[in-house]
Amino acid sequence: MKRKKNSLKVNIALAGITLTFLLTKTGLPALSDLSDLWKRYSTKVTLNMPDSFGKKHFILGYPHESNAQEKTGQNTTGQAGAGTTHNGGVQQNRTNESAAASNVGGGNQGRPIPSAPEQKNSVTFTPGADGHIRQVLFSPDDEVHAALLQLITQEQSSIQVAVFSFTDGDVAHALVSAHQRGVDVQVITDTSCVQGKYNKIEFLHDKGVPVYVYNLRPARGNTSGIMHHKFAVFGNTLGGKNLVWTGSFNFTRSAHKNNQENVMVFDDSVGVQRYQKQFTVLKQRSERYIVA
Repeated sequence: MKRKKNSLKVNIALAGITLTFLLTKTGLPALSDLSDLWKRYSTKVTLNMPDSFGKKHFILGYPHESNAQEKTGQNTTGQAGAGTTHNGGVQQNRTNESAAASNVGGGNQGRPIPSAPEQKNSVTFTPGADGHIRQVLFSPDDEVHAALLQLITQEQSSIQVAVFSFTDGDVAHALVSAHQRGVDVQVITDTSCVQGKYNKIEFLHDKGVPVYVYNLRPARGNTSGIMHHKFAVFGNTLGGKNLVWTGSFNFTRSAHKNNQENVMVFDDSVGVQRYQKQFTVLKQRSERYIVA
C-alpha cells in the first residue's frame, strides 16, 4: 500500500493477477482501518493480467477440460493442455461438456452425470401351452400404456370400459378411432372424473362414444359410494380373443409414467363373463352422460 498526496494506491496480487486500486480524496486523512477506505474514497480499479490468464486460470466451480486431462493422463487433441478454446481470457468450454463429463476423475467433480432413462419392458401377448392368455403387468416397469393401446387398436367387435379416472388423450383417441371403424365402444366412469379439469369424457361424448356416469343420484337404492373400477372387456382382439383388462391402472398419464400400478390380462371365459355381467349392472346404476 502506497500513499501520495491526496491519493492512496493499493496493489493486491492474487494467483499471478495484480489488482491496482487508486483512491483519491481532497485532504486525505490518515486511515488505519481499510474497511473505512471503501466508504470514504472514490476508487479507480486497474486489472493487470498476465499473458497466461485464460490458459492456466479458470472460473472456480466450472469444469476445466485441460485440468481434467492432466489428472487422468488423457489428451484428446494429442497436445498437452489442448482441447479447450479460449477467447480473450474467457474459457469457452460449453461446447465440449460431453467430453468433460466423460472425465470422471477430473473436471467433472461435483457435477452429477445424468443417468440414461430406464428402459421399460416391452409387452407381447403370448398364449400359454393351453392356448389361453394370462399376463400380469406392472407400471411403470412394463409398457402398460402401449399394451392397452395395442388391445384397443386390434379390437374388431366391442370394448366395455369401466374406469374411475380418465385423462389420457392417447387412450381417448384410440377409443374414438375404434368407434369410428364400427367397434361398439361404451365407457362408464365416476362423477368425480366428470368434474375433473382434464377429463376426456366430453371429448368421447362429442365424438359419439356412449358414456355413462355412475352415482349421479346417490338416493337411488344401492348407488352409493364411488365407481372405483379400472377394467375393460374386449370382445374380439389379438386375432379373436375375448379378454379382460383389469387392475389398479386408471387411464391417466400418471398411471403409466409415475405411479406403481398393476394390470392383469386374461381370456378365461368364466372370468370374462363375470366382468361382462358386472358392466351391465354398472350401466343400470348409472346415467347417460349428456352435455347441458
